[in-house]
Amino acid sequence: MPDALDINIDDLPDDCRQIAEIIGLEGLLALSAQMGGERIHIPLPDRLATAARNRKIRAEFNGRNYHALALKYNLTVRWIRAIVAGQIADPPKSCDGPIYKQRKMF
Repeated sequence: MPDALDINIDDLPDDCRQIAEIIGLEGLLALSAQMGGERIHIPLPDRLATAARNRKIRAEFNGRNYHALALKYNLTVRWIRAIVAGQIADPPKSCDGPIYKQRKMF
């Protein structure tokens, strides 16, 4: 791997430069070392928060507050009922690759 001191952010392709501007050049180099050559999908923030949202809905459910929860979380009453009933599974935890084992990378 090239020495980080040799790489300037201006040397990077546009897509890599955008990532480096968010996580820093060192973070990009660490990501490249772990995932270089791989295609990765980065979910939208709301998708990352789905499991936490569903957990909060289940915790706040009191047996009859479907409508209030629907308003609070901007969901339909039908969707709230499905979450509370366990018919809506939390997103799969398929993020078990090496990048997720290196939590202190960034």
